[in-house]
Amino acid sequence: MDESPGVATPRALTGASDTKPRRSRKRECGRDFHYTETTLGSMGRARGKLMARKPVQFRLNGMDKAVFVDDGANLLDVLRRGVGDLSTKRGCAQGGCGACTVLIDGVPFLGCLTLAETVEGREIATAAGLPADGSHPLQEAFMANFAAQCGFCTPGMLMSALALLESTPHPDREQVVEALSGNICRCTGYEPIIDAVLDAANQRKESWQ
Repeated sequence: MDESPGVATPRALTGASDTKPRRSRKRECGRDFHYTETTLGSMGRARGKLMARKPVQFRLNGMDKAVFVDDGANLLDVLRRGVGDLSTKRGCAQGGCGACTVLIDGVPFLGCLTLAETVEGREIATAAGLPADGSHPLQEAFMANFAAQCGFCTPGMLMSALALLESTPHPDREQVVEALSGNICRCTGYEPIIDAVLDAANQRKESWQ
């Protein structure tokens, strides 16, 4: 999609954030693996004693990651606080809004309800893995159809839509509605989002990078 000089891609479409992740001491171990000593999870300390942590390794947007997590820590906290991926949003934290939707081995999961230890050895995709310039066909369709307003729900919407289009290249309207049924938007009334997904499907190329 042609862009006028100086026009920036909406930050919601790339998962970008002005907020820096909170971290404690960290150390690099090997070239590709990132380790953090931050205690993750809401139950990080019990009666003044540090709970046992588990090492978890996975691939995030094509890059190998490794973190130590608390027993019971959820994937949302690990992504945001452990590896600094702020594209995954914290909404209701109860599995009802879809703002924290990520893809695990190509399947949509809610980060707030997914135990971090269950992603060992798996492939995770978030909105941060989409092109920063907004050049992915789905991002272009969202911009063209004004499918993002406040943008808070957009990363989760993109991930749900991406999973649908990867499994069903040419969905009908009912399939799009069903795929997005777990994602709540308070701004758009959903129609621009549905139109954007259908538009992306119509303009889909044989392969997406």
